[in-house]
Amino acid sequence: MSDKSLVKIKEALLKNKKVLLLVIIGFLGIGLIVLSEFETEKKDTDDNSVCVSEQDYEKTLEKRLEEIISQIDGAGRTIVMVKLYSTEKSEYLKNTQSDFSSDGNEKSEEEYIVVRNGNSEQGVVVKKEYPAVQGVAVVCEGGNIGSVKNDITNAVSSLTGISKNNIAVLKMKYTEEQK
Repeated sequence: MSDKSLVKIKEALLKNKKVLLLVIIGFLGIGLIVLSEFETEKKDTDDNSVCVSEQDYEKTLEKRLEEIISQIDGAGRTIVMVKLYSTEKSEYLKNTQSDFSSDGNEKSEEEYIVVRNGNSEQGVVVKKEYPAVQGVAVVCEGGNIGSVKNDITNAVSSLTGISKNNIAVLKMKYTEEQK
């Protein structure tokens, strides 16, 4: 486009305020669309970084328990193994419609809410439950001392919510390097 054409367009827009307003609104709309696409891509990467695999969850629990238990007086060096029950559970958003017929019977229909994400469709997750802890094994230097064993068992039970029967505290064996 030449400079003369741009000047003519500018003059026409300045004379007709309604057209100028429409052009400005159009550019703002395009800008919002571009920004929303950027936000969607950003959210997708954030969602992926939040997802934790079962193994990562298990390892995180083990590491945190090791950190806590090793601070208990008399525990010493500590190794923890956590066993989980099952996989994580997700609860999805659904739309429920209930109707009552003339004879008093209730008819319910449930439909899951799905959102389109690029080329794929995904359900809207309302609640996510991580797998429950089944059992914990603790091996530590002070695992043979009754009071230390009791303190560790109480701590693990409190932190994981599992029964004390599902917690094993054992003494760590000494290697030649430790003697």
